[in-house]
Amino acid sequence: MSSRPALTDEQHAALATRTVPVALDAGAGCGKTFVLTERFLSHLQPGADGAPPAELHELIAITFTDPAAREMRSRIRQACRQRLDQATDADAGYWLSLLRSIDSARVNTIHSFCGTLVRTHAVELGVDPLFRVLDAAAAQVLKSEAVDGELRRQIEARDPRAVRLAVEYDLPGLKQRVVGLLDHAGEEGFQKWLDSTPDAMAAAAKAAYRQDYLPRMLSRIAESPHTQRVRELLAACGPFEGAFADTAPRLAEAIDALPDQLPAGGLAELRPLTMVQGVTRAADWPDKQRYADYKAACAKLRSLIDNVRPEPTPEQARQAASLGQDLLAVTLGV
Repeated sequence: MSSRPALTDEQHAALATRTVPVALDAGAGCGKTFVLTERFLSHLQPGADGAPPAELHELIAITFTDPAAREMRSRIRQACRQRLDQATDADAGYWLSLLRSIDSARVNTIHSFCGTLVRTHAVELGVDPLFRVLDAAAAQVLKSEAVDGELRRQIEARDPRAVRLAVEYDLPGLKQRVVGLLDHAGEEGFQKWLDSTPDAMAAAAKAAYRQDYLPRMLSRIAESPHTQRVRELLAACGPFEGAFADTAPRLAEAIDALPDQLPAGGLAELRPLTMVQGVTRAADWPDKQRYADYKAACAKLRSLIDNVRPEPTPEQARQAASLGQDLLAVTLGV
């Protein structure tokens, strides 16, 4: 015979409180599902004073996902079976009957519960009782078809913004951008940027590039194991001779200064320092393996540098801002 775990004061309060709503906030593995299961069954527990328990159909447990609903129902069934095992002869019949009825318990996702409620009152609501809840995959298909149809309608109507965007990005590219923005169409920032000017948006983009994007990309370069490998090899194998005697310390200093500081010429000055051909050769290194390691690490470092977008010119920023405003407007029209 198994015994139920002892309850903490907080768990006991969550189970016993009846006159006010109860909110449960806890981290993973702290017993939230256990408490919810026990609270559900506490309404079905016969009272010590002979008061009748709640009927199973009077209780509702709502989750957000089907796996969570299955887990909740399984926990309730398991706890109910445990009570049956521990019941007195007088209560055993009650718990056995409840265990046999547990599949009828209303433990559902919010979609399933609402669907059942609407079907029950379909005539009064004027809806087809054979409706079904739209799943995520079908919703994406419908969303894609709706965007396709609306964009084609706007272009056929010669909407200047839609036409301009279709020329700039082609129709599939425009659709991809609109679909990506649709989930945010109701946000306050949408209208804010739509009402802004291209110059204001360009200034905001410039500030974002310098304050967020570039520091983030420089940190990625600085923290890359390839960058660190270049620095380790330079430190371990130097000092060098010949043409590499000038390049090696400059590259090491530039790496040490990242991400807070760049050479005066920025990434355009840093990248040539990572070149190997015509700058260093195997004879400069203690052995061929470390030369090969340096060559490979420098190639990876150059790739990281090449992935950093250059800061747009003022004209490029204004052009992008103007296209962005058109894209916002077209998205709001979909």
